[in-house]
Amino acid sequence: MPWTTLQEFVSELEGPTVGKYQELHKWHKFEDELAVLMSAYRVYKRACGLLPGPFNFILLGDTKIRMDPHLLRNFGLLSGAGVQEADEKAMLQIMKFRAIQRGLPPPNIGTGAILSDSTWSPLLNDALVIGGVHGYREFHLADDRVDSVEAVTNLRARFEPSAPKAGDLPGYIGKWRAFFKRFPDSLWNPLYNVPRVLCRELLGLRVFGYEPQFSAHQLTFKPRRTGLSMGANFRTYLSELGKAGMFSSGTEKTILANISSFLFHTPDAL
Repeated sequence: MPWTTLQEFVSELEGPTVGKYQELHKWHKFEDELAVLMSAYRVYKRACGLLPGPFNFILLGDTKIRMDPHLLRNFGLLSGAGVQEADEKAMLQIMKFRAIQRGLPPPNIGTGAILSDSTWSPLLNDALVIGGVHGYREFHLADDRVDSVEAVTNLRARFEPSAPKAGDLPGYIGKWRAFFKRFPDSLWNPLYNVPRVLCRELLGLRVFGYEPQFSAHQLTFKPRRTGLSMGANFRTYLSELGKAGMFSSGTEKTILANISSFLFHTPDAL
């Protein structure tokens, strides 16, 4: 069952405390433990449906989805303590002003589908995923670059007979494999040589019984095994992330092999 009180939520952190998160994520500074916990719990409640909202799904993707006016207008932001970046605040003010001028509702800030929180931390991000899992929410990957993949991949196949076509795999699986191959930065940050947060989210969905479903413009993750979903907790999440190499250096191949197995049922598709 979902953690309906802050006490239940905090008790689940007795093993992997905020201090444990700090130990495993030295690159992130947890400045105010109480603020971290309160924001994480608010995000958890909104993700799992304890606080009502207009959507029963969560959008995943690169940080740029928080700056996409079309996505923000349609899906809004999910937040526990206000939006994350100054640029987002400025853009939302402009969008709100234009909406008022046109007699339209302003963008949803707080109970939307795209995570943005001024107290973001790895713990808060994990709370989002676990909350969505406890609420049997669907997760959707949003990236407009996927629309360019199929034509480019098939064009390449005209000049390289050995190159796979985007449609060679069943359904749209081939198109999405081509997307991850063409844009490896969607999973791995080449500047800092570290995994993206999306890697963390996908590994969590794999552990908690979700399965991918491929369509032309969307990659959807739905719960397959409800028992695993309801058993989702921080301790299991951190343990499985550690096994996948998320807290070690030089583990890019291991992490991508795990994600490849989850998405394409083979460790070497990426």
